[in-house]
Amino acid sequence: MATNLSTACKNNILNWITGAATPGNATLTNVLLYSGVSPGDPATAPAGSPVWSATMSGGLPIGTYMTAAGEGVSELSSTRVQSATNTVGSVTLARLGNSSVNVGFIDTDCAASGASVTVTAGGSSAGSSYGISAMSIRLPLTLGTVLLSPSLVNRLIDNLTAVNSGVLNFGISTSGTSLFEIYGGTAPATADDTPPSAAICTITIGAVQVFSAAAGGSTSLSAVQSATASGNGTATYARWKKTIGSVVYTIQGSVGTSGTDFILNTTSFSAGVTSVQLTDATMTM
Repeated sequence: MATNLSTACKNNILNWITGAATPGNATLTNVLLYSGVSPGDPATAPAGSPVWSATMSGGLPIGTYMTAAGEGVSELSSTRVQSATNTVGSVTLARLGNSSVNVGFIDTDCAASGASVTVTAGGSSAGSSYGISAMSIRLPLTLGTVLLSPSLVNRLIDNLTAVNSGVLNFGISTSGTSLFEIYGGTAPATADDTPPSAAICTITIGAVQVFSAAAGGSTSLSAVQSATASGNGTATYARWKKTIGSVVYTIQGSVGTSGTDFILNTTSFSAGVTSVQLTDATMTM
């Protein structure tokens, strides 16, 4: 079974990155377990039978039992069980969500072994203890072709599990500096690797939000950003860097005048001469 994120969950993650809107009650506080498969959208009621109830508040609490993320993964710190309400012969679907708003955010597979969520037995019996013995929450180090630094992915997971909180504000100077650095040459393999040469243009993000609020699992630039080139060469990739305290969060992607992760008005730079404009920076989950 594929792991599915609801549109609301995707929007919340993107808004955590950009700061363009306040995420809703997006933390993962409870887990529901069902028979059957995901309907494809965690916001849609599944057809299978629930172990406890069909409302998130009746699910298994996990809110304070997830570890701080490392290497893009947060894990359940201890086995979690509670008395099953229903007898379910084969438990195969786990739904993670928020009990305050009774919304499911993530659907994934579960089984007694070999699944994303490990349950204490293949099926539940009404009145007997049942639950989860192991579970990992992970996010990829990519958004399509855009690369994310491990520090950024860890922070997003910690926001989901409520280990941490607060938006990162890539789209505004609030809480720390936000820089869009443009480079020439071959892009590093990861967003953490050191660039082989200095940036040839740096756009400083100011005190006005430059992203639109996420909708449909996507966010885009709402205002053109510009600066004068500081070096000579052909622009090939960029890093959007947010520094908060001593931690640097990085997004890396290709640049061009069309068909790339970040869209510029030109890729041919002359130091002190070229006016460089960032005209689009759409991110989609």
